[in-house]
Amino acid sequence: MTSCADIWLAASLIAHDFIPAHFWHQQYANLCEKYLSQSDIYLATYNEQIVGFAATTNPNTIAALFVHPSYWHSGVGQALLSDVLKQKPRLQLTVYAKNRQAINFYLKQGFNKLTEQICPYTDETEWIMTTA
Repeated sequence: MTSCADIWLAASLIAHDFIPAHFWHQQYANLCEKYLSQSDIYLATYNEQIVGFAATTNPNTIAALFVHPSYWHSGVGQALLSDVLKQKPRLQLTVYAKNRQAINFYLKQGFNKLTEQICPYTDETEWIMTTA
């Protein structure tokens, strides 16, 4: 059975190919400890297998939204985000500026760019996006 952390790693390695793979492998335990254990988790399943997840922290932050690469462009991410928005209509998230696929996805879902910042772990530019 695929775990949320495994989905996160598989998707991160592909979507963030501008960051060395060893960074993502090093962050695996941190993801499990920091985000997954301390977040509200929304799951997408297919044939009783987890194929995607969203993790929210504090009332209005999406800490993670990842879909297994085998299910990209299938509507899983949109369905997950729709479920989250039903519970929390005002959301904010951070996404790497070089991850154009994710940025385009969030723009289509009604998010807007609020500002930019530099990720302290990767030195990559990130966009902070919001629904409000």
